[in-house]
Amino acid sequence: MQTFARVQGGVVAEIVKIPADTPPLEERYHPDLIPAFVELSGPGSQSVGEGWLYDGSTFSEPPHAEAPQDPVPASITPRQARLALLQAGLLDEVDAAVAAAGRAAQLEWEYATVVERSGTLVESLAAGIPLTDQQVDNLFRTASSL
Repeated sequence: MQTFARVQGGVVAEIVKIPADTPPLEERYHPDLIPAFVELSGPGSQSVGEGWLYDGSTFSEPPHAEAPQDPVPASITPRQARLALLQAGLLDEVDAAVAAAGRAAQLEWEYATVVERSGTLVESLAAGIPLTDQQVDNLFRTASSL
């Protein structure tokens, strides 16, 4: 059996296996397509698959894309915020930062019906603790599941 990779634009588009007792590649495909086929033989060639890269002489695995993260919720409930902060070990630190931020911040923290990711309270608390944008985003993702 012969195995070929059909390469299109430097990427393996398909793998074609041709049994020994059947017509050869040249009789199966239009002559214009034949140059796109590269025979797979030798060590490691069995692992080549669709999506692999081909530079004209060597096959290589495609780069692994990171799994997309869940979107960051625009808002969460105060309950969710406090549970996420408690889980992260940050609730006492945030409570202290709110107390130090003044009466308006205390009222917002205590009586708000939602906690907005883009809100000034979140931004100022994150800067004061300090937390990176990524850490705040992850807290909001965690909170939204609680």
